[in-house]
Amino acid sequence: MNENQTHIMNNETPTQPSAAAAAAETVAELTPGFKRRRAGRKPNGEAGSEMTRLKIRWDQLPEDDQDYWRDLFASDLSLEKIRELIREKLNINLRFDNQVARFRTHVEKQDERADEMARAAAEVKDFQAMNPDLTVEEIRTEIFRRAYLRVLGLGDFTLGLNVMRAHTRLEQHQLDREKHDLQRHGHLM
Repeated sequence: MNENQTHIMNNETPTQPSAAAAAAETVAELTPGFKRRRAGRKPNGEAGSEMTRLKIRWDQLPEDDQDYWRDLFASDLSLEKIRELIREKLNINLRFDNQVARFRTHVEKQDERADEMARAAAEVKDFQAMNPDLTVEEIRTEIFRRAYLRVLGLGDFTLGLNVMRAHTRLEQHQLDREKHDLQRHGHLM
């Protein structure tokens, strides 16, 4: 165990956000109205289940602590032993081994999404540098087009539909803003 993993071993709540949380903030900057929400959360902000509590806690862990758990998930330790460690170190009581397996899959997919968001953010910067004369809306439209084609290429049609919906919402938001500006200046009744 290294020094960076002491948060988790001392059952402390870490203060630094994970890479996934940072990537979500990048997406929030690119898309007005983006709001990150954890499913299963009760209206008062409390987690509804142990699995949801684990997902919320995971999002709060520093990257080094997440790496520690990723290493455990990839190790030869039994799911039962990992479940016990989660109970001891994170104070979260998963009752079944399949919950650990499902959470491990959740982490893998979350990591894939974070990697994709980082690639997309780099692509935006590169595209902006190569096309300094384009407007923000033109750049955003091109990035959405590329994202749509990428997810269709992966065969993830649900995600493709979500990209289309996000782009449509963003365009509607832009049109509403322009309409409001026209009404405010008396050009539209």
